[in-house]
Amino acid sequence: MTRKAAFFAFLLNCCVYFAHSSLTPNTFLEDEDRLRLLSLFQLNPPFAASDVVKIHYSLIGSLILKNNDLNSVLPSKDKADLCTLCDGILTNVEQLNVENAYFASSIVKLIGCKTPNSPKLISVLNAYLKEGSTVAELHRAANSLLNIGQSLDSPKLSKILQTALKNDESLLSTGLAFQLASNLKGAENLQPFVEKISDVVVQADEIDGRLLQFEGGLGITANIILGIYSFATAANKPIGLTNDQSIKFTNYFLSRKTVQTPKSAAELLQVLKLLVDNKYHIPVCVSRYQSPAISHSNPVISVRVANVMGKSLGRDLKVTANSELTGKKNFQSVQGDSTLFALKIDNKARRGAYNISIDVTPSKADPRLIGNTNAVVKVIMMTEISIENVEIGVVDSDQVTSSKLTELKYPSSITQVLEADYQQKLILKFVLRDKIAGDTMTAHQAFVLFVNEESKQEIVFVAEPDTSKPEIVYKFDLNLNTRSKDFSHISGRYQISLIIGDFVVSNPFVWKLGSVKLTFPASREATQAEKAPWMKTHYSMKPEIKHMFRQQEKRPPAIVSDTFSVLVCVPFLILLGLWAKLGINLKNIPICLSVVIFHVGLGSIFALFACFWLKLNMFTTIKYLLGLGLITFLSGHSLLSRLASKRAEQK
Repeated sequence: MTRKAAFFAFLLNCCVYFAHSSLTPNTFLEDEDRLRLLSLFQLNPPFAASDVVKIHYSLIGSLILKNNDLNSVLPSKDKADLCTLCDGILTNVEQLNVENAYFASSIVKLIGCKTPNSPKLISVLNAYLKEGSTVAELHRAANSLLNIGQSLDSPKLSKILQTALKNDESLLSTGLAFQLASNLKGAENLQPFVEKISDVVVQADEIDGRLLQFEGGLGITANIILGIYSFATAANKPIGLTNDQSIKFTNYFLSRKTVQTPKSAAELLQVLKLLVDNKYHIPVCVSRYQSPAISHSNPVISVRVANVMGKSLGRDLKVTANSELTGKKNFQSVQGDSTLFALKIDNKARRGAYNISIDVTPSKADPRLIGNTNAVVKVIMMTEISIENVEIGVVDSDQVTSSKLTELKYPSSITQVLEADYQQKLILKFVLRDKIAGDTMTAHQAFVLFVNEESKQEIVFVAEPDTSKPEIVYKFDLNLNTRSKDFSHISGRYQISLIIGDFVVSNPFVWKLGSVKLTFPASREATQAEKAPWMKTHYSMKPEIKHMFRQQEKRPPAIVSDTFSVLVCVPFLILLGLWAKLGINLKNIPICLSVVIFHVGLGSIFALFACFWLKLNMFTTIKYLLGLGLITFLSGHSLLSRLASKRAEQK
């Protein structure tokens, strides 16, 4: 694809939003989605006990995509290996937990292995069906028993499940409880859970008026919807979801079809499979087929009508379109594809964007079909344009008439080089005409491009239409004196091109009109770097950053600090004087090791404080002080104890 074609293809998609405005799902599981999801479910032997979770979800997803064809999913040798692995897990009851039991027994059921139903295994699983177990444990244990062919005690399990759900009413537990309750027998055992459907549905969050989901994402939403539908079917009760709510949940699930893990993909496919066939709701997906653009050379609107899995709805359908473009007409089914329908429109249709309202009616009424009325798709009626009455020339800025304009016909260019200075202006006139309708029209993109032949600098201007008259005329008037700044005042030759495009135009074009030599005042000539901005260096040295630090505050005179030091020493000198006057009595000091250690330690602490004052920081001082302080404390305690004992003996 050329750059021009790519640009206008992008333009087409950006200008109009081609999404459905109704709730009807506008997408489904397509072939490329199936292939991508299948790649997530690849199983690579040898298999280990730690892989049972992935194997479980991979088998579920693969069997849904392969229509339960086990042979195409799992070779015979791999099946035998999996049966051996699961049998080993289920028979090793001493190390068995409810999670492994659930996934291993599910695999056994999915691939048809011989069912291991030893009394020890059944006893271990039944041990989980008691008061105090969580909803998840009850769900796993009960389903494990069902997987190995055992029956459930419905009255007992119903009471236990109600108690567990009261203790944990989270969304995930509620969804699992619905799924487990759907396996119970007896209306009296199901009735306590019926009213909880409406309680959980109101907790759904709406997104953009088109989606509904539960907090927690795809896994929780899928579990709840699976639980609600399976439980309502088992209890033979109303589903508790309106048609619009069901469609919004469907839109959410289809928006998550790009999931990246086997677990999420399997949960998505389980709920989509449910929405293909159940007794309550079957969503109808209506989407446009291929490009939204149609034209008089290809006046066919094609749509796909399918279920969420992208397959036929399995019944005769009448697909009716109703819009300004089509009137009320029926689509015709396309031979060889039961999901594809086509409608040929009238060649007199005018250009523009149209909403097509589509109704899908089965030959035999089916109240389960939802989203099958007022589905909206948008299409673009394209047209071809011609450009006429093209005139280009240079006139003086104060000149009223345009006698010097040169006529051009697409796609030819002017042969001579136009010359203009800052006292003149460049004029371009043209008309765009719809070839089909015959009237003049405007385009969303009408640009005049100037490219400097030396520096390749591009300057783009918008051509404005004059819509005040019946015939729309574009006039581009460039006053070089007032617009010289746009050219960076760079004189030289410029290539002139006209760019025309619109989302309804099937033949957009870029027309090279010719060259013009522009002259700006000499005093305003630009440097070479200005002429070619791409020549400027972006890696030159940056100016030095000079930081001014705050000036240090002026210190007080030395006599002040000396006086303070003397004053600090005065109490010590007074102490020495008093000791000399009163006399020091050292007779009671015992001669022992603790005395020496205590006084040395005390002196060391004073010396440490002196070092702290002179050069040490606080953290270093604390580190040394901890050691000296501990030694001094212990030796001092020993000294005081000895003195106290000696004094008691003297008494």
